[in-house]
Amino acid sequence: MVETDYCGIMTGKKADKATLFEVFCGDLETAPMIRGCPVNMELKLHDVLDFETHDIFIGELVQTYADDGVMTDGKIDIAKVRPLLFDMASVKYWRLGPSVGKSLKKREDAISLVMFLLIINCFWRRAMLRCRKFLISVICLSIFASTISSYAEGEIEDLIDIAESKSKIIAIIEGRKTITYDLRPNEKVLWSGSKGYLGAFLTDQHFFVISTSLNAWQALPLGLDETGKGVASLSDYIALLVTKDRAVGFDATSNRFIETLLPIHDELLAAEVERYVAVVITSSRAFGLAAESTAFTEINLRKSESLEKIKLTYSKATIRTSDRLLTFEASGLPWKELRF
Repeated sequence: MVETDYCGIMTGKKADKATLFEVFCGDLETAPMIRGCPVNMELKLHDVLDFETHDIFIGELVQTYADDGVMTDGKIDIAKVRPLLFDMASVKYWRLGPSVGKSLKKREDAISLVMFLLIINCFWRRAMLRCRKFLISVICLSIFASTISSYAEGEIEDLIDIAESKSKIIAIIEGRKTITYDLRPNEKVLWSGSKGYLGAFLTDQHFFVISTSLNAWQALPLGLDETGKGVASLSDYIALLVTKDRAVGFDATSNRFIETLLPIHDELLAAEVERYVAVVITSSRAFGLAAESTAFTEINLRKSESLEKIKLTYSKATIRTSDRLLTFEASGLPWKELRF
């Protein structure tokens, strides 16, 4: 996001913005694309429409390139791509929310997934004394369905099945790929679960997690004082483990463990996880973790403050205490508070 934002505020007359990225060329050999983007669409310039305030570039789609990690059954999976959207009115970046319903028709016939990558250049700011060009990459999603059965938030299909057999933990991803891991002698499984894009095992020695885009189990060793004392939970995108010393999250998008130390001698009050957010609350602090974030975000609780209610939705955690209302959102921004 940092590189994208820089491209939006820096004019190409003063800086070569292409040096920010590793680029590659496809069939045309003349249209550079960003290798770090999960989806690239190669277009041939067809026409340029010159309007009073901006230019519109019309391109002919030549080829589409997508990483294996964002594909499901040979198609681009928008839930795995999770594109950034930029809104000029709020000058903020946004994520797409969950699906709003399913078609009554068969899955293969109900949804046509069309993704357009538009590069819009030369936006004119009337209030400024000079013209500044903005490079904004916008990925637009169009979903066509003849009938929508419900307007409720849709559930993500569980894509991983897990099992334990003969000192092995086994993950079967989307019914096609099987991945095993040999447990140590006498290593005991204490908890297991699978949901959405994740599967997880908690043993007396490790916390194992796997996502649909991985080819091996990820193992987090546990300390001797953590053995048998961890609390594990799972959502479609986040796996959470809380021990007496630390909180550990695993994000299905970044495929890595993220951990934070808990205050010494604090009592664990709550540990909950929903689709895009997770919260851990001790007697002196509240910790929030958002999908695709790189660290937990924390806020101090007062000694006189008591926990009254916790509510998690897909993308937001709300904590009510005796003194205030605390909220943490999937954007990963700092906690917000409203004093009573």
